[in-house]
Amino acid sequence: MVNFGDRTAAIFQGAFDAAVAIWGGLPGTIGDFAFQAANGLISGVEAKLNGVVTRINRFIEGLNAALALLPEWATG
Repeated sequence: MVNFGDRTAAIFQGAFDAAVAIWGGLPGTIGDFAFQAANGLISGVEAKLNGVVTRINRFIEGLNAALALLPEWATG
């Protein structure tokens, strides 16, 4: 009977230790998830800003091309 009690106590101790290990790693996991989400957000904003810069550059190139077509007396 003592042997049964020792085994039962060991099982519960093992289950408790496993739960502590799992829950102990949870803050780090949540932190990693938040870090990855922030990086994803930053990447998305960066891509949008790069798209805006590309459009502005194309607009300026179009203006320069139009100005190049004007006669010399019009551009000074």
